[in-house]
Amino acid sequence: MRIFVSLLLSLVMLNAYDFNTSKLATSSVSKWQDVDSEIQQFIIKHDKIIKERFFPVIKQLFSILSDEEKAKFKTPKLNYTRDDIRVLMTYTKYLIDQNRTQEIPEIYVRVMDGINRTNNGDSFITLIFKIVMSKITLESLEYDLAYFKQEERAKLLSQSPKLFELSLAEFDKTLERTTKTLVKEYKSFLIKMFPKERVEKITAKLEQKALDYNRNSIALENIEEQKKFRQKIESDEKRFFEKYKTDANYFYDNLVKYSDNNRSTFKELNQTQVTTQQKLSDEVIIDTIFYTAFLIRSVETQEDCKKVIELNNKVLQKLKK
Repeated sequence: MRIFVSLLLSLVMLNAYDFNTSKLATSSVSKWQDVDSEIQQFIIKHDKIIKERFFPVIKQLFSILSDEEKAKFKTPKLNYTRDDIRVLMTYTKYLIDQNRTQEIPEIYVRVMDGINRTNNGDSFITLIFKIVMSKITLESLEYDLAYFKQEERAKLLSQSPKLFELSLAEFDKTLERTTKTLVKEYKSFLIKMFPKERVEKITAKLEQKALDYNRNSIALENIEEQKKFRQKIESDEKRFFEKYKTDANYFYDNLVKYSDNNRSTFKELNQTQVTTQQKLSDEVIIDTIFYTAFLIRSVETQEDCKKVIELNNKVLQKLKK
């Protein structure tokens, strides 16, 4: 998802981690004795302050945007990373080892409340991270349940009766809102470049093309059909840029002059300097934007969402036993 890459850079809690963070992926679902020694040392050292540092931050997965930021199509900042949540989930393994399981339900309740509270708004990226963070938390909780006493199960269930609140309906609505918002963002650039009536026509076709792509892609349940659909789109994209490379570059050069920032979305188009004035067709403008900004891998993300929903139901049933 090209337009959202910058969001992978975010706040690191408890200062920079001084251990191999790749080992956190297994430590959050392992016995404390099997956790990497450097991670163990880090958690033991910060035992008294982990909750103090984490609890305020996990209240909200993403920052809340002001009306001014929304008007400028800003993307909310991620407040904590996958490594951060895995540190917290590994901390529960330490609490199990220390026979302090009574402290664990509060950790899960706070994490789940914060993630459930996240408003997807018009951003698909918020839903993606909700899926990612929910999966990490659920996998950890499924492991920890074996060590919960009945009163600890009851406490967690009473405060988070559904655990995570994810649905495919939410997925579909968020994807549609994201598409429409992104079209509005490009409209704000195009309106500075072309007559209003032309921009209205261009953005209406762009929105319909993007919505059709998303709806058609997620409607395919057969893996082979999904693969063929993706291959066709990629083939169409390649043929388009082979045929209209000069026009696409010319459009890009003009777009960056009128946009608030140099969008990295189009960097692959800026291979040659276009100096000749050209009359761009609506179709070239539409397809240039579509192929560089709207080819969200919605099928893969929808599958991830389905798996997390299934895992949530599985863990919920285990919690009720």
